[in-house]
Amino acid sequence: KDDGRALAQASPDFKFSSAVAAYALLLRGSQYRGAATFDSVIDLASQGLGDDPKGRRVAFLDLVRRTKTLLGQ
Repeated sequence: KDDGRALAQASPDFKFSSAVAAYALLLRGSQYRGAATFDSVIDLASQGLGDDPKGRRVAFLDLVRRTKTLLGQ
């Protein structure tokens, strides 16, 4: 259930998951991407790094940055 909290109050896991979903919508060119941009994905994923012992979240951030560069955005 949505308890009405602002995104800034969300957990790091929620922020990171939201960034991954937004990235997928951007890659697909989805009509549901809303105001998502590669910069907003990077910002949200950065806020959601949290505990990342295997470096997978950092690797995702690198992937988004590389995609942004390759697409010239």
